[in-house]
Amino acid sequence: MSESKKQILGQVGHFSSATILTHLVTIIAVFLTRKFLGPLQMGIWAILQVILTYTMYCSFGITYGIVQKVPFYRGKKEFEKADEIRDVVISFSVLTTALVASGIVIFAIFSRQKLSSDIFLGLIFLAVIIFLTRINNLLITILRAYKEFGLAGRQMFLSAIVNAVLVAVLAYSFRLYGFMLAICLSLVFNICYMWFHFRFPIKWNLRFTLVKELLIYGALLIAIDFCGSTVLTADRVVIAKMLGLEAVGLYTIAQMAWTYAFTFPNSISIISSTNLQEKFGHSEKIESLKNYVTKSTQALSAVMPLVIGIIWVLGPPLVELLLPKFMGGIDALKLLVLATFFFALFTTLEQFLIAIKKQTMLLPLGLLWMLCAFLFNFIAIKLGYGIAGVGAAMTLTALIRFLVLYGISSSYLFSWQEGVGNLLKILGTFVYFLILMVGLPKIAFSVNFLINQTIVLVCFLLLYLPILLRLNAQLGIFPLLMNYLAAKFKFKTTPS
Repeated sequence: MSESKKQILGQVGHFSSATILTHLVTIIAVFLTRKFLGPLQMGIWAILQVILTYTMYCSFGITYGIVQKVPFYRGKKEFEKADEIRDVVISFSVLTTALVASGIVIFAIFSRQKLSSDIFLGLIFLAVIIFLTRINNLLITILRAYKEFGLAGRQMFLSAIVNAVLVAVLAYSFRLYGFMLAICLSLVFNICYMWFHFRFPIKWNLRFTLVKELLIYGALLIAIDFCGSTVLTADRVVIAKMLGLEAVGLYTIAQMAWTYAFTFPNSISIISSTNLQEKFGHSEKIESLKNYVTKSTQALSAVMPLVIGIIWVLGPPLVELLLPKFMGGIDALKLLVLATFFFALFTTLEQFLIAIKKQTMLLPLGLLWMLCAFLFNFIAIKLGYGIAGVGAAMTLTALIRFLVLYGISSSYLFSWQEGVGNLLKILGTFVYFLILMVGLPKIAFSVNFLINQTIVLVCFLLLYLPILLRLNAQLGIFPLLMNYLAAKFKFKTTPS
């Protein structure tokens, strides 16, 4: 096993395992939050989250200096340049975020008479959350750019525990206000923990020429990211406008499933983004990334149906048992979670195009995804399909996005025969998965719903096993995993 594979596997192992453990803990807080707040207050929080999402753009894309430029210059061994970019990004981001947070507080105060008490206090809390989130995200981004994935993983896991405890205590006592206070305190914990374990000299640096350079570089990327975030919030916006806040609250069950399904590929994309930039910085040759992109898409297309299938089968009984008031969101859950298959794949392809400096084409495509998301969601609700139709519309948007990005990326990486062959394998895996998911539940194994779902899950895992065995034959995943576990837990493996 090459040193590069060992290093990447170690990063994936540490960060992905921490991410999965984090979400296993977080699910407690998620269920408690929905139980204590109910559909209406969850709907209010969902809309406040939309505001939070867009205020994160107040740094005008300069944060991409850390995400993209720092790994690139570290790959070129220009460490002082990388550190200077880090300092400039921190200085500019903190300044602009403080201004935006102050603006929200001023708006809330002057609009006090027009706002409900929940919205008014929500905006005050939101201003604090925005500032703390910016500091938190900057530190997390720095850890990832400097490849401190072990520390990033530990922070994430401990943060989940702290957050779950705070939500359990505060949301139970004070509902929405307690929940938002719990978020603030959790963010404070994150910031203190990361700074204590990874300190670096902070130099206030607003050198105009470098700020201008990073803003120009980040402007296109932030516009692309803005389009992507708008796509991800389109479902909630359309539902709130056409069906009301309670429907948004019910839809949060589908969003929760989407978040958990996307946990593993998201952790992989975080690692791959850093490694793609660093690898391209070494040689600046597109062909050097071919093997990396190919294996990433192969692995994700095989693993994601396994993740989605488990959520598809176990999601309904868990919601029925723990959150019966949210059962109206089950159909949306099943349909929206399918979108994570295509999200996982096109995220890697977008990172590849950014790494080889072909990101310009991503902006008009981002506008196309926005149009598709809003249009498809509007049509789904108008046709009477409700929030389930919105889930299907989001999956359709993700499919179109993947197909277009795959076509563009494959033109740089493969011959047309290779490209078509790889695409057919990916889509074939997805179709096989859908056949299993639709067909197995139609067989009545037991009159007890929980027992029946358990049998369906076991049958699915057995019938899906050939896909995982094929992946192992292609990439040798199992030997890599055993070597990683042997090194981590100090046991011997039988040499092949």
